[in-house]
Amino acid sequence: MQPEPLANSICIRREDPLVVPPQNSDCRIAIRVSDWRRITAKLSRAAAPAQDFPGVYYALFGFSGSALLSAIQIALARGIPAWVVPLHVCLIVFSSLCGWVMVRLNKHVRKFRRSSIAGILADIKEIDR
Repeated sequence: MQPEPLANSICIRREDPLVVPPQNSDCRIAIRVSDWRRITAKLSRAAAPAQDFPGVYYALFGFSGSALLSAIQIALARGIPAWVVPLHVCLIVFSSLCGWVMVRLNKHVRKFRRSSIAGILADIKEIDR
């Protein structure tokens, strides 16, 4: 027989039995909902394909090399307008600079992606403890 609850107290009765899985069954880990949401959000961001720019900077460096080869021929040519050689030099510098920026941006994106994956692995290790 259970005692009568007091007027200002809360009485909780559990009807369902508590089941403990056997030792050789599948192991489960209980984690907080906020931890699970954080991990799933990170996994969804890491699973998204990262923007890679090698095609862009390959094209820019190829354009720069092609302009460099034609600038050498134009510099040796006679009777061309004076603005042609500076234009080719500007094209070479601009395309090389844009290619270099794309290389740096690609390295930054890859580094961010690696650190994101490392953060997810750290969260998993924290939960495993």
